[in-house]
Amino acid sequence: AGGFLVPDELSAAIIAVRNRAGVSRQLCKVVGMSSDVMNIPKVTGGLTVDYPAEAAAITASDQTWGQVALAAVKRAVIAKTSNELLHDSVINVIDDLAVAIGNAFAVQEDNELINGDGTSTYGSETGLITAMGAAGTVDMASTKTAFSDITLANLNNLVGTMPDKYYGSAEPAWLIGRIAWAANIQNLVYAAGGNTLSDMAAGAAPQLFGFPVYISDQMPADAVSTFAAFFGNFNDAVVIGDRESVEISVSEEAFWANDITAVKGTTRYDVNVHDAGDGSNAGAVVGLKTAAS
Repeated sequence: AGGFLVPDELSAAIIAVRNRAGVSRQLCKVVGMSSDVMNIPKVTGGLTVDYPAEAAAITASDQTWGQVALAAVKRAVIAKTSNELLHDSVINVIDDLAVAIGNAFAVQEDNELINGDGTSTYGSETGLITAMGAAGTVDMASTKTAFSDITLANLNNLVGTMPDKYYGSAEPAWLIGRIAWAANIQNLVYAAGGNTLSDMAAGAAPQLFGFPVYISDQMPADAVSTFAAFFGNFNDAVVIGDRESVEISVSEEAFWANDITAVKGTTRYDVNVHDAGDGSNAGAVVGLKTAAS
């Protein structure tokens, strides 16, 4: 009786919804963690080509390595449903709970990736905004303080800011907020000329300069000194360490007096933005920022 026979199916459904609803796992490298703490090797320097004279010794060079440290943090969410609904329509309840729990995990993971500031609000994760180095930040011209001030030249400049070495290993992509894309950047695409009535009816494809655009509502709202868009090879810049995908448990006792069944979802992972550049060198992800005033 109740929901005790559905957790495995529900868990799989929640994982599917989370991966589809959020952009983090579509953009970033996801690795399995065999323990709560894990270090992943990272190339920090490559080999150097030498020009030896005839019969002269070749100068050796070594590939250098660093480490990306991962430490899994637990996340949890509880969804409640009445026992009458659970008993009468199990399949529909599974669908509803999968969407609710999956969306909650997806939204928070995207929030951590973008807005994480290292505090407990974001599970101690440091996201793109905080990690972004000055060399990879393209500041819009003075007085250009709103998303409506974005130009195609700004966006093109951002593409040119990412170093060439990050173009080879995976396809670069855009990460843009829904408002910035729909109300501003997409309009620039429409205004570029050559659009037909059918183009307008079909809508602009989520692509810019040949690179796919990923939309996230967790991107900052329109404001001064705010990142409007990120561009880069997120696979090289961010690692998501998956320690525990999604675990589901069901209880009829937690809210027994209300005749409610509780479904608890837990997951453990870490988000490490390890290559967003620094003050001297742009990293694998770069960002476009509105002016301060």
